[in-house]
This record gives sequence, C-alpha cells and structure tokens, in this order.
Amino acid sequence: WKCSQCLPYCEKCKTKKRAPTIKCVRCCVEYHTNCLFPIPKDSKQWHCSECLKWPENVYRIITFRETENSGQTSGHNDTSSDDELVGEKKREYYVKWEDKSYRSCEWVSGLWLSRVHWQKFVNFCNKNTEPEDIAEIIPEAWVTLERVVAADDDLYLVKWQNLPYDQCTWETSEVIEDSLLKAYHKRMKPKGQKSIKVDFTDEASFHRYKFKESPKFLQYELYDYQLEGVNWLLYNWLHQRNSILADEMGLGKTIQTIAFCGAISNLGESKPMLIVVPLSTLHNWAREFATWMPQTNCVSYSGDQESRKIIRKYEWNSSRGSALFDVLLTTYEVSMADISFLK
Repeated sequence: WKCSQCLPYCEKCKTKKRAPTIKCVRCCVEYHTNCLFPIPKDSKQWHCSECLKWPENVYRIITFRETENSGQTSGHNDTSSDDELVGEKKREYYVKWEDKSYRSCEWVSGLWLSRVHWQKFVNFCNKNTEPEDIAEIIPEAWVTLERVVAADDDLYLVKWQNLPYDQCTWETSEVIEDSLLKAYHKRMKPKGQKSIKVDFTDEASFHRYKFKESPKFLQYELYDYQLEGVNWLLYNWLHQRNSILADEMGLGKTIQTIAFCGAISNLGESKPMLIVVPLSTLHNWAREFATWMPQTNCVSYSGDQESRKIIRKYEWNSSRGSALFDVLLTTYEVSMADISFLK
C-alpha cells in the first residue's frame, strides 16, 4: 500500500493515482498503462518514446538553447515527457553520440538528458551558463573526412580531420567521396616489386642516381639549394653514412626530407620509413607529405593507447603481413612507449 504522495507520477496524464504503471527500463520514467495505446505487452523491456528516438549513449554535450514549448506530443505511443507549460521556455541540448561522427549530432530534450546521463548533464551545467555558437565549438575539419581506414561489407571505417583515431566512425559509402574510396582500395592492393637495386659497394652509384633537376614524383619544383640538400642526403645514404641536415628555419628541411624519402623509394628501397618528429610539428609533416607527395601512404602514429591500437589494427600490416604504410610519422615519446611494436 502507498499513500497518495508516494504514488507514481504518470508522464502522460501528469497525475498520481492508484493504477497499474509501466516503467521505461532506461530512463525509469513511469506511465499508467491505461494512458498508453496500445498497451505494452513486455513491461520488462519497454522503452519510452524518447529512449526509442535516442537509443545511443551521449559522448559529449556541446551546447544548449532555449525554445518555446509548443505542448505538442510526439513519438511512439504518444508519450511525450515534456512537463513544461505551453509557452514557457525549455532547454534543448546539442549532443554528440558515442561511435557516431559530429555530423550526426542532435538536439535532445534537457529533461530526458538529465534522466539518462545525469552526471554528464550536471557537469556540463556547472561549467556552461551561456549558450555558445555550434560553429565555434565544432570546427569544419571535424566534419570533413580525411581517409578511409578499413572496410567491412558495405561499411567503411573513416578518420575525420584533426581528430584522433579513437574518433573514427563506421559510415556508408554514400557519405564518402569517391576519391577517398579509390585511395583506400589502391592502398589495399599488393605493392609491386621494385626492379632497381642499388649496389652500395659501387662508388659511382651517386653519380648515376643524383638529381640534375627537381624529381618528377614531387608535385612542385625544388629550389636549387633544396635539390643540393636532397642530393647530399642521397649521397650519404648510398654510402651508408648517417646525416644531419641543418639549415635556418623556413628554408625547406621538411621538403628536402620528403624528397629524399621519395628518392630512395624510387631507387628500390621498399621497406617502410619511420620519421620521428616533435609533437608540435606532426600535423605539419603529414600535411607536407599530402601536398608534395600525395601518392605516399603516410600514417601519423600518435594519440592515446586506444588510438594507437586502432592504427596498429587497421593501418599497420596487410593480411599478407607486409606494411600498409610507406611512411610512419610519430613522436619520440610514442616511439619509446611502443618500441616493441616498432622494432
């Protein structure tokens, strides 16, 4: 027996009365069974209209807005959970779902959000008192595809620009540019064997392989002093000597290194290359590779453990055991942490 104050509150009729009730297994909101049509048969697995509309878990609350409450009901079984009066202001929250991209963000009811994700809701409200512009929070790059990472039947695992690999999502081919799909399938093809082999014992090798003009595999022309730097690196490599390329900032040491990587690749060195750089320059290196030598499969190996695990799973080796990448960019800290994988 329960007193009148302890009777369950029905979200449909907004009353308390002695009548059979049913509770949503997710948000725990209760309804009188006679307020629902049709009456649910399985009360143990029943979900309210809002939990059916938003079945995913919230990954992040982005911002909020205030809207007029129209008082109209919507959704399954006509069980809207809005309890504000018509004409009053109510808050909606813009959220990102787990395992979905920022393209799939939605506005959800604040009342529903507070019930299902109470801790996230409280933390957000404590830190955010004024609504913010979505465009200022979500950069354009976060909704722009960078590359296709893997495929599974009709779904593709894609990476988004400026986001780590743990933010990769599975998408259909309809939302992926044809150029990215072609680039992915090209990377998955077996690499042909190099026909040119360099004889390191031949002192005349350098004179045969040195560049007289800017290499054709680059998208842009090198300056004369940059070409000289590439030839110097190539000379030391042909004679199996270590090198330090030192010059003033802004003169193109990164470009010369990229050209050198392309040079030894074209000379028959089919093994993947490891480039260790400071974290602050990692994105710049990846961007320069994409600009100057886009035919190179350059993978940035960085991020937290989950991101690096995804890279090793999908970007590391092919089913034949050979490396998928041509160049692996990483930082000193990551290379030391994952040295067992890089050996």
